[in-house]
Amino acid sequence: GYRTVHRGENDVDRGQYGQAEQTEYASTCCVPMEASVFPPLGLLAPRYFVYYDDKDFMLRALRANKRLYYIPGASVCHKVSSLTGGNESDFVVRYTARNRAYFWRKHLGLPIAFLFLTTYICYYFCLLVFQKIPYPLFLRKYQSLWEGFHLGAKAA
Repeated sequence: GYRTVHRGENDVDRGQYGQAEQTEYASTCCVPMEASVFPPLGLLAPRYFVYYDDKDFMLRALRANKRLYYIPGASVCHKVSSLTGGNESDFVVRYTARNRAYFWRKHLGLPIAFLFLTTYICYYFCLLVFQKIPYPLFLRKYQSLWEGFHLGAKAA
């Protein structure tokens, strides 16, 4: 539900990404843009601080009929979460969960955002019950999702 999924993530490269083509999302760590893109769209939304700010920007760009292209010959070296402690650090867990819920609330409206929120909470609860995640991680995700949901209410 409105996750940031990177092109080819977890796919075996069999040449299926060898052609330039239009796409709907790219992380802003690797997107060159003309300055003319910003006046009508604005900059990255500062309330996100980190994570999902690029998803928000790309969605606004798509809604403004801006086109984004995947260029297979381009290369970027980006050490994901290397400065924030890795994918399970308190920082990454908090801001990823918080900003995911903020994004839902900002862009999808209350009923759908609430449905996504409760679905994610149920999913994490199941992981907790079946001992796939520890209680402190569940609690961090739960609190962060609610924090983002309330933050999104201010933006809606």
